[in-house]
Amino acid sequence: MMIRHAKITDKEIVLKLLDEFRSDCAEQITGEYVESHTAREGGRLLYESLLSRNDYGIFLLVDLHSKVVGVITGYLCPMLRNGGVRAEVEEFFVQKEHRGNGNAKKLMDAFFAWCKMNQVRKVNLESENKLNRAHSFYKKYGFETKAQRFIKKLES
Repeated sequence: MMIRHAKITDKEIVLKLLDEFRSDCAEQITGEYVESHTAREGGRLLYESLLSRNDYGIFLLVDLHSKVVGVITGYLCPMLRNGGVRAEVEEFFVQKEHRGNGNAKKLMDAFFAWCKMNQVRKVNLESENKLNRAHSFYKKYGFETKAQRFIKKLES
C-alpha cells in the first residue's frame, strides 16, 4: 500500500469512495444499508477547486494494483486568538476489506505529515456518536475527547 495526493484524474473514484464512506457510516448507525450519491452529486463541482488549494489536502491509500481503497481529506484553519493554525479532518475512510492491518494509520500519518509541514498546532475531527470502531482508532492514535460540537443546519 502507498499514500499519494489525489489528482484530477481521481475525481470519480474519490467521489465514489466518499459515497461508500457515507453508506458505511449510515449502515453502522442504523443497521441498514442505504446507497449514497451525495458526493458524486454535490462534490463534483468542488473537487477540482479543492485540489488547487494549498489549505486543503486529499490523500489516497492505493493498493499494489493502483486501486484507490482509502481516503483522508482535511483543511487548515487559522486561529486568530493565538496566531496559530489548526487542521480539521473532514473525511476519513478505508474500505472494509483493507481495514485492520495498519492502513488507516498510514493515511492518518500522511495527513499529520502534511499538518506538520504547515505548522499545525492541533488537529480536530468530528465523528458520529455511534461509530465505535472509528472512535477506538482515534483514541489509539492519540486523539482525545475534549469538547462538544454544536451543529445548526441552515436552510438553503
